[in-house]
This record gives sequence, structure tokens and C-alpha cells, in this order.
Amino acid sequence: MGIQLSRRSFLKGLSTVTFLTFQRINVSSTIEALGEILDKEPLVFNVHHKQLEIANYFNTPNRYDAYGVNQSDIKTKDDLIDYCDANSFLLRQVYEYSQQAFEEKMMEDQSIESLEVLMKKLDSDEFIELLKNVQEWFEEEPWDDDELSPYNSEIISPLNGYDAAFKLFLEGDDSYDIEPNEIADALKISVIEGEHPGSTYYAAELTMSIDEANQLAKDNNYPIRFVEVDYG
Repeated sequence: MGIQLSRRSFLKGLSTVTFLTFQRINVSSTIEALGEILDKEPLVFNVHHKQLEIANYFNTPNRYDAYGVNQSDIKTKDDLIDYCDANSFLLRQVYEYSQQAFEEKMMEDQSIESLEVLMKKLDSDEFIELLKNVQEWFEEEPWDDDELSPYNSEIISPLNGYDAAFKLFLEGDDSYDIEPNEIADALKISVIEGEHPGSTYYAAELTMSIDEANQLAKDNNYPIRFVEVDYG
């Protein structure tokens, strides 16, 4: 049986989720301010065959947004080393480009040490060409299977509404008494992490009826709504 949460506890749980800025929410908001925002614009979930999707979540358009990086952040060789150290997918991209563009100077492996050696070897023109390739990579949408994994912690912003709903109930901060997984328990939302070994299905699913979920939200004054959708 699900736990019972007060409205304040419900809002406190949502306040730990860092990517809800799409709805003019941020973790520095007070609980009261968060409640006022959501009373005007509730958190709406589309329900498609039980799977939840945050309805008004804007898909992440490119890797700059997905990884929380600005184009101006990477200007120097040291910048590139620092960002590659924090992002294994960027490091892999630089490694692969070096194999194509710098045959006599290419990285030996996908390590920061190998990248540092490359940076020492490249002249200014070669580094500029590398930066152009890095910028082009960031301007693309994430597409690699490893990148799209729900467990890719290097991606800051969920890539779509389904991913956002899944990650919403995985987020949390140990410094808070109430976390989103307790909200999931209160609303009988199940987090599916693969239906079977090898499965790539990761989702948040509503296990009660939509009418029951909306009535529960109404009874407890939770600013959240569920809407059935059929995408054909």
C-alpha cells in the first residue's frame, strides 16, 4: 500500500529534482513559491499504455543542452582536457577524430593521458580544426546507444518527456527527508529498469487508473495531473 504524503512533503520531494527548470522551477525556490507555480501550471503527465511522459517537457535539442555545456566554455587546450575528463563521450569523439585527422599525431587510446600528449603535439591550426569538430558534435542530438542509456549520468537534461518522467523518480538528495521515489510510492508509480535481462525498456508506469490517480492528487492537493494519450 502506498504511503501518504502531505502537500508540503510532496512539493519538498519535487524540489530535489534539478531538471525541472523547464517549468520555471528551480531548487532555490521556496516550497511556497514552488507550490504557487505549480498551482498555476500543474505538472502534467501523459499516460500512454501506463507509461508516463512529462507533457510539457521540451526535448533536448543538442548535446550542448544535454550535457549542460556552452560553446564558449571550450576555447583552449586545457579547457578541452577538462571537459573530456568529465565527459567520456566527448573524449571518445576527440579520439576518433584524431584517428582520422592526425595520422602521425593521433591518440593511442581513449585516455586523458593520451589526450594531453595530443594537445602538446597539435599546432594552433590543427587545434582550431579539432575545436570545429567538437562544436559540430555538440550541435548534434545525442544518438549513440550508450549516450541514450537512462544510466548515462553525464547527461544533465533528460532527452525527452519519457526520459524525464523516468529520471524524475530516480532523482533525489540525501539531505532531504522526502525524495521523488516516495512520491512514486504515494501515487503507485512503478519505475521499470528493464523488463527482463537485456531489455532496453526503462520507464515510469502508472499502476492505478488515471481517474484514481487524479482523484488521489485532488484529495491530497498535489499539483499534478494525468492525461490519457494515444499516439496510434
